[in-house]
Amino acid sequence: MLWWRKARDLAIRRSADREAAGHFGRAIKLLRLVPRSPNRDATELAVRIQLSGPLIATGGYVTSELSENYARAWELCTELGEDKHAFPVMYGQWVIPYVRGDMAAALRNAETFLRRAEQQEDVGLLMMGNRIFGSSLVWRGDTVQGCEHLQRALSLYRPEHDQLAYVFSQHPRTAALAHQCLGLQHLGHLDQAMAAGWEAITQAKRIEHFNSIAYALCFVSLLIM
Repeated sequence: MLWWRKARDLAIRRSADREAAGHFGRAIKLLRLVPRSPNRDATELAVRIQLSGPLIATGGYVTSELSENYARAWELCTELGEDKHAFPVMYGQWVIPYVRGDMAAALRNAETFLRRAEQQEDVGLLMMGNRIFGSSLVWRGDTVQGCEHLQRALSLYRPEHDQLAYVFSQHPRTAALAHQCLGLQHLGHLDQAMAAGWEAITQAKRIEHFNSIAYALCFVSLLIM
C-alpha cells in the first residue's frame, strides 16, 4: 500500500492521470482485503478523494465511475463523521450537477459548501466556497453577484493554496479567473475579461497542472468565440 501511494503521488504531480487512476484502483482493491475499521475506512476515503481528480481528467464529469466514487466517498464521510475532509466530496456533489446543467442543485450544493466553509478556520476552504458559488451564479445569469463572489475568492487566495489543485481538480485561482473571464464578458467588460482569461492560463501553466491549463483554455476560447 505504501508503494502504491508513492507511485500515485508521483503520477498526480506529473499530471499522468491515467497512470494515477490505475494506482488508485489497485490501492482500493488492496483495501477490500483489509477488515473494516475506522483507520481502514479513513484510508479508503483519502484514496477516493485523491482519485476524483484523475477520473475527471481522464473521463470527464459525467461518468458513472466518477459518480460512484463520490457516492462511496460520501458514504465513508458519513460513517466516519468527517467534517473538514468532507469538503472535497462536497465539491463532487456540486460539480456533477453543475456540469450536467442542473443549476438549481448546483447552486444549492455550492451554497451548502460555502456556509459550512464559513464555519471552518480555513481560508482555502472559504476561497473554494466563494469560487464554486460564484461560478454557479455566473452560469445561472446572476453575473454581478457571481463576479463579486469570484473576486472574494481571488482576494482570499494565497500561494500555499496551489496544492488545492490536486484536491479539487483545478487550480483554484485559475478556476476563479476563468469564470471571472466569462462573467466580465457578459457584463460587457471585454478587455478585463481577456486579461482575466490570460491570467488564468498563466497561473495554470505556472504550476504545470494540465487539467487546469485545459480548463483555462476552454473558458478563454468561449470569450474568443
